[in-house]
Amino acid sequence: MKSIRSLLCLPALALCGTFGGTVADLSGVAISGAVVKIGTVSTTTTATGSWTLARTSGIASSRAASSPVASHLSIENSRVRLRFGGTDASGRVAVTLAQGTVSSAAARSAATTSTDTIFVYWRGKRLVVLPVSSSDSTGIVLKIDTAWSDDAGIPWNAHVAYGSLKDDRDGHVYRTVTISTQTWMAENLSYWVAGTDTGLCYKNNPDSCAKLGRMYMWATVMALSDSFNNSLWTDTSKIRQGICSQGWHVPFNAEWTRLTDTVVGSSTVGTKLKAVAGWTNSGNGTDDYGMRLLPAGMSDASGWGSRAGWVTEFAMVNQYDSANTIVVCFEDSYAFSFEMSASKEVNFSLRCLKDTP
Repeated sequence: MKSIRSLLCLPALALCGTFGGTVADLSGVAISGAVVKIGTVSTTTTATGSWTLARTSGIASSRAASSPVASHLSIENSRVRLRFGGTDASGRVAVTLAQGTVSSAAARSAATTSTDTIFVYWRGKRLVVLPVSSSDSTGIVLKIDTAWSDDAGIPWNAHVAYGSLKDDRDGHVYRTVTISTQTWMAENLSYWVAGTDTGLCYKNNPDSCAKLGRMYMWATVMALSDSFNNSLWTDTSKIRQGICSQGWHVPFNAEWTRLTDTVVGSSTVGTKLKAVAGWTNSGNGTDDYGMRLLPAGMSDASGWGSRAGWVTEFAMVNQYDSANTIVVCFEDSYAFSFEMSASKEVNFSLRCLKDTP
């Protein structure tokens, strides 16, 4: 999360006071349970979607600087101030999104020089970070897109500020999570090209794809034509986009190791990365870092699935030999993770990793 300056609340500047408003979906229906946060102070919206937060000394504030936003969010302060993905009905301020960012100039035109930064979370996903001015203290209506999949009813970590990745190839939007210096997909890839065998659903059940993502053979993961020709990809010193979205790549085992080394306690890394529900044999995790690993199982070339509920295995660049790849495994009965070789004909889940600038 971007660091922001701390600004003391001085009575002479009239910065003290209270922010308040409501959170609703895009049709105006109130949303309860959303978390609204300013600085270190937060509150949860009521059954009517209402929220109130006091502005006190030491609340983190910033002048109107660039702030990441979600393109499906609209902000209103009694009147329309900003509207994303459309025109401004009131004719006051219209902002065009570029790379998911509101420019400094656009932000300054929508807020005075004295602003607090408001954060909004819903079902564990951070939806917006946006400056609001001291003159906009009441009637702040935050409209959010509730179409985001709840994915098998398994909770997300409400303490993690998730990002998002829109795959321009099919419009699918994934949650992402930054852990130390790495940004990972917090969901399994579900990319599929109609009329092809790009990826399989567990037991060929489309509902499994919606919940667990698709599974792919190694050649598909790497965007290669022959899963048994080792000579097609021998330079493992370079990243490989493979089937990942632009700007993301198939991880190496060293990159998975970097992730697990970040997690405190190597003997419990599996527990700390696994989802809090969905695993069999009391194998649920604590999802401390927001990776929310699900037990997606595996599928062979025919699409017949097995072991869902108690194992998940992720594809990587690395190969064992011309016929076998290396996968990273998490199982219900183990608190740790491990690597193993597996046939390139088996289908595995994939978590793509964001390229390092």
